[in-house]
Amino acid sequence: MAIRFKHRGQEYEADTTDEAIRLREILQKYDQEEVENGNISEEELIYDTTKWSEDRFLSMTQNIGIAQQKFMAVLLASPRGPVNVDTIAKKLGVNSAMALAGVQSGLAKQLRAIGLEPIDLYRVEISWADNERNRFLTLNEGFRLAALDCGWPPDYIRKALKDVKK
Repeated sequence: MAIRFKHRGQEYEADTTDEAIRLREILQKYDQEEVENGNISEEELIYDTTKWSEDRFLSMTQNIGIAQQKFMAVLLASPRGPVNVDTIAKKLGVNSAMALAGVQSGLAKQLRAIGLEPIDLYRVEISWADNERNRFLTLNEGFRLAALDCGWPPDYIRKALKDVKK
């Protein structure tokens, strides 16, 4: 059975899983060389490979609750890279990582409604230190670019986050 996938708008087909993986790795290496050689910018590469279009972004943000909007705004306002979920919960004014999980669950439902999964919005990393589990979220850069292009988050979300008691 043939394996088909798209990469930067082009369709590719491989006969086996191993062949598809090798081809994907070759294409990604080529993309990185294009960035390193200055033929395209890293931002252009993100635009070419992201699942986030303006329509998809607006469809999601217009159909989620205020808690989910604030959650995404906190991720956008955080520096690039992993952000501890306890930090996110504190910035949202929720009292625990469990309460934050409820916000994430509502967001996951809306993501699935538009054909995406939470991994398309953020990546979850778990680490252990002193027998304590720490979860970190890293925002998808394609989502970050879509948000910037749409002038998001709106002022009322920014204000709501400023009003959270620290």
